[in-house]
Amino acid sequence: MAACPIAKKYGVTTASRVFEALAICKDLVIIKPRMQRFSHDKTLRASLYTRREDIEVVLLELCIEVCRRARRLGVQGRVVSLGMGETDGKRANSINRQLTLTNPTSLTQELSEAVMRLFNEYWQGLPASHLMIALNQLSSDRVQQLDLFDNRHKIFELEKTTDAIKDRFGDMAIMRASSMLEAGVARERAGQIGGHYK
Repeated sequence: MAACPIAKKYGVTTASRVFEALAICKDLVIIKPRMQRFSHDKTLRASLYTRREDIEVVLLELCIEVCRRARRLGVQGRVVSLGMGETDGKRANSINRQLTLTNPTSLTQELSEAVMRLFNEYWQGLPASHLMIALNQLSSDRVQQLDLFDNRHKIFELEKTTDAIKDRFGDMAIMRASSMLEAGVARERAGQIGGHYK
């Protein structure tokens, strides 16, 4: 029993339960769940994020994280989602919008352009208290749309290299200049695990 792959991965107890279930119900099929989407979100102090430029910095940082996770698992997404909570203390508004891209992507530039388009179209000017970016309808990144006038492959390889540097030396090893602004949260997030300080 200990030599079977299920026991190695999940333990002997779990493996024995799986085999018992298979013995009882011969029609039982084990289906491995597939990742449906990637998302990152950040709760903000609304009093600090009142200007468009400050909110855009955080949106870009969230796009970077979503794309990095997608590339790590070898997937790309076709549907971009923006979620946003805004409040000024008297009024509150919640925005949840989606945009379908022409081609699936895991490139930060393409994702951030779509997110900024949604943000500029639907933001009502209230201070931002919560931001969420998601990439849906995932597919393998081994299949890329070729374009004679585009250098997507070079950009993809550059972003993979950036990911490798961050994986080896930490999230603070390489980051965009906008993350060094007061509105940036990437430096703060780099010192956290699951939203909590290390």
